[in-house]
Amino acid sequence: MLTYCSGTDLHDLAGELLNQFDNNPPVNPLSPEIFIVQNHGMAQWLSFHIAEERGIAANLKFEFPAERIWTLIRMMDSDIPETLPSDRIPMAWSILNLLKNDNDPALGILQEYAREEDPLKREMRRWKLAGRIADVFDQYLTYRPEMLTSWEAKDDPPVTEFPEERWQSILWRKLVNYWHDDPETHHEHRALLQQKLLEAIEKETINREGLPQRISVFGVSTMPPIYLRILVKLAGLTDVYFYALEPAEEFDHPIRESMGTTGKEYRSLLNS
Repeated sequence: MLTYCSGTDLHDLAGELLNQFDNNPPVNPLSPEIFIVQNHGMAQWLSFHIAEERGIAANLKFEFPAERIWTLIRMMDSDIPETLPSDRIPMAWSILNLLKNDNDPALGILQEYAREEDPLKREMRRWKLAGRIADVFDQYLTYRPEMLTSWEAKDDPPVTEFPEERWQSILWRKLVNYWHDDPETHHEHRALLQQKLLEAIEKETINREGLPQRISVFGVSTMPPIYLRILVKLAGLTDVYFYALEPAEEFDHPIRESMGTTGKEYRSLLNS
């Protein structure tokens, strides 16, 4: 079940969360309550608030959005390593190797950037460039996964007015092939794993017994769209609660439990 609670005051939202806990106590009292929060400060504030209101705060597990998504992914496949080749630092090394050994004219703009007579300076420029490209691809994996998978599905660069997208798509395909050809790095990247997780939830092939009784997303102001889609779909298998702060002008009452303006987005995702 998906529940969306929004309000103008953090204390009111926390009070609503405690009401939900009182009305729906855990089936297994030894199972931790799972919270998804934006930062450590919010986790600390909420645990102090619960302790103040209830006299004790115990068996609470606070996670960031990415941590919960990776927990779900590893429920789907426990053999996925802790560090993937597509993680930012390993990816930077892979890009560096491609820049050193691939002379594709389509990547000439990158080779031109790294051109230096001094070999040491040349290597330093390559490494800095590889790191900056890895940073960009890392953001794409989180916020624009559909673009990366569309690049992989095509042999030709996209027709675009932006030349940067052309060489980026070529480099990304080379990077995926580089990982695929090496047995030590032959693991799917995050965009594909997240899509597989979404499909497993939709088909209900994920291990439901491993899911918590409920997940409470508290005070998270921003979240990558793919994370949001996964959590909303997950509400078909377990209880997912969103507690969100919204501007005061949108409310006639400080607490609203509904599928209102923002909540419609969650409902459309759940029913899609």
